[in-house]
Amino acid sequence: FFAVGSPLGMFLSMRLAQRGDVGSGYFRGLDVRWPATSAGGGWRFFNIFHPNDPIAYRVEPLLNPSYSDIPPKTVLHQGGFRLHHQVHQWWQRTVGGAGKRPDMSTATIPVHSGAEPLDVLVVESCESKAANFLLDRPGPTRNAVAVDRLDYAIQETPLESINDIFSALTSHFAYWDSEDLVQFIAEQLLEATDAKHLSSDSASGSSV
Repeated sequence: FFAVGSPLGMFLSMRLAQRGDVGSGYFRGLDVRWPATSAGGGWRFFNIFHPNDPIAYRVEPLLNPSYSDIPPKTVLHQGGFRLHHQVHQWWQRTVGGAGKRPDMSTATIPVHSGAEPLDVLVVESCESKAANFLLDRPGPTRNAVAVDRLDYAIQETPLESINDIFSALTSHFAYWDSEDLVQFIAEQLLEATDAKHLSSDSASGSSV
C-alpha cells in the first residue's frame, strides 16, 4: 500500500489520543523482518512524502515514539543523493555527530537476525503479544517485532532547499511529476513480484 503526501499520520494521531488506542493495532498484518519465523505473507506500507509538505505526516512515531528523532528513509534520486543532500549529510557527520538513535533497550534485535536498528521499525506488539500484531498468528509471546521502515522522504531539489516557503507551497502538488517517486514505486512493485515468483518456485520445487 502506497500513501503519497497523505495526512494519515495526523488523523491517526488524533484518533489514538482520543481513544487511547495502540498504533500497532491499525497496522495488523504488516510483513515482519524479525522474528524470522513470522516473516513473509504480510503486506507492506509505504508512507511517501515531501519533507516540506504541510499536509503529509509521518507514521513511524505513532508505532514507536523513539523514531520521532530518527529521520525517515530517503527516496533515491537517480540511484543516489543529490549534491546538496550529500553536503548536508557530510556536515551532520562532521559537526552534529552520528545523530540520535532509537532506544532499543526494551526491544533488542538479535545480531543473527541480519536487521540493522535504523533499517527496520521496532514495534511493540499489542498487549505484549506479537500474535496480536501479526494477524493473530500462533507463536511465542514477544514484546516487540521488527518490520520494514514505513516513512520515505523525497529529496528536495536545489531550489526547494534554499526556499522553504516556495517548497511548502508547491511540494504537495509535485508528487506526480517526480521521476524519483515513479521509480521508487516501480522498484518496490518489481521487488514484490520477484519475491512472489521465488516463493512460488521454491514451493513447487519442494512439492516435486
